[in-house]
Amino acid sequence: IGNYLAPVLRDPAKYNGSRLVAATAFYSAQEIVDTWSRVSGKKMRLANGDEVERFITHPLQREVLRPGPLFTKYGYFGHSGPRDLDWTISQLNPEDHLTTWEEFLVQNGPWVFE
Repeated sequence: IGNYLAPVLRDPAKYNGSRLVAATAFYSAQEIVDTWSRVSGKKMRLANGDEVERFITHPLQREVLRPGPLFTKYGYFGHSGPRDLDWTISQLNPEDHLTTWEEFLVQNGPWVFE
């Protein structure tokens, strides 16, 4: 998070009211699963609706797992997400390394236990 906050701390007035996206990229659920499979060496896949239903033990879980209308329409980061991500990255020090999803998995594994 420090890489994303550094510009704000250096010049708070410039960033007042701005939307900073603390991410290196937006990944689809399938990209997340594919990367996890590659890093772990274990085949992983997205659960289908019927499989997810088997794990629901409380009605509230169904509501949490079902995407709401705003999520369906705008996605996780909203309608301006890609533009906000590009702008945020352009504000950062180009010498700072931003950790990708794959790097995060490699650095923080193991993720699969036998």
